[in-house]
Amino acid sequence: MTGEELLALVADIPSNYNPNTFEMFAKWVPALPPGEFVDFGTGLGKSVTAIALLNPGLKITTVDNGVPYNWLAAEYRSNIINALDSHDVLTRVSFYIADSLS
Repeated sequence: MTGEELLALVADIPSNYNPNTFEMFAKWVPALPPGEFVDFGTGLGKSVTAIALLNPGLKITTVDNGVPYNWLAAEYRSNIINALDSHDVLTRVSFYIADSLS
């Protein structure tokens, strides 16, 4: 899959990543061996969804504190879960609201 194809698959999720990031994801993520993967800074879920789509062998943990979004924690969690579920990757991604340092 190309970065352009990947971007089309996750076009419904907002992000400030540039297209080059998704080119690099498309190039390197499929080559990762199956196992645990940690994503710091979930944002709105675009990158973690893309990573999960590219490599079904990864069990991904993603963490974000939800800043700067003006949502209550439950609303933020719901938005992320909905994004993951709508792309059929929810079973392989664990999302936590927390500070990355903790």
